[in-house]
Amino acid sequence: MPAARLPDSTLALATELRDLALALEPRLAELPAGTPVAKAVSGKRYWYLQSRGGGLEVQRFLGAETPELAARLERWRALAAELAPERAELERLCRMVVAGGVPAEPAAALRVLEILAGAGLFRAGAVLVGTRAFAAYASLLGLVAPAAARTQDLDVALEREVQVALPRDGEGDLARRLGETDPPLLAVPGLDPRDASTSFKLRGRELRVDFLTPKRPKDAERPVALRALGLAAWPVEGLAYLIEGALLAVVCGSRPVLVRVPDPSRFALHKLWLARRRPAAEALRANKDLAQAEALLDLLAEDRPRDLAAAAAALPPRARA
Repeated sequence: MPAARLPDSTLALATELRDLALALEPRLAELPAGTPVAKAVSGKRYWYLQSRGGGLEVQRFLGAETPELAARLERWRALAAELAPERAELERLCRMVVAGGVPAEPAAALRVLEILAGAGLFRAGAVLVGTRAFAAYASLLGLVAPAAARTQDLDVALEREVQVALPRDGEGDLARRLGETDPPLLAVPGLDPRDASTSFKLRGRELRVDFLTPKRPKDAERPVALRALGLAAWPVEGLAYLIEGALLAVVCGSRPVLVRVPDPSRFALHKLWLARRRPAAEALRANKDLAQAEALLDLLAEDRPRDLAAAAAALPPRARA
């Protein structure tokens, strides 16, 4: 059965959205994650970055007012004003592609992706994997995702060399920032309380974020600490193949978020391999893996057969068998 496709007009708008997001991303990254506010104490002015977190106003200290800080704040104001029309255009295009059939992420998932993107994680090479990455292929390829493909979880793969969350403006580590989302993402304790958490769960919701890393031959079945991030990632076999050559894509909701997702050909073949490795108790997951692989393979075989051939040739010997 041929893969279901979005209209060409929607795919054209999605391409325009991605191009604009890529062009603006370096400049948007210069803006702080929050609103500068001042407090007067004993005749002196002190500046903070204010944002909402956990239903409360969260303030991060920038410093006492100095000529240097004042110039920095003015640069932020000027850049925000300059980029306002382009940001409005991003949101307009995002609404149009969602209206055209691109899946819209729920508000909670979109907010978490914004936190991760704002921390610089995707710029530094982190890759969104799993079903939420599959949904992103709608805007990249025009693929209509199967109805059963949605999930509450977000899976984020990190190479061990990606050990910096690129903090800005006095912000702390990534784990703390996840705890300041609204509602907060709280660390899920592991079996060994001495290990850093590899999972975070949105309080009051089903949404969960799992951090993964490629498994190496000598790895034990326990978390790998990413100390600069203040968290850990679970080692997973086959992940190195999946995330090599990842692409930038736009995830849409009420606003667009630029993320990194696996090459679709590698994603499809990895899903076939993963489905075969799942035990009988995970038959539902295996069926979902196969449905996603089938939808992608049908489209790629027609549109990008060379990409499929290259992905197949790059499979590790065990997976190729």
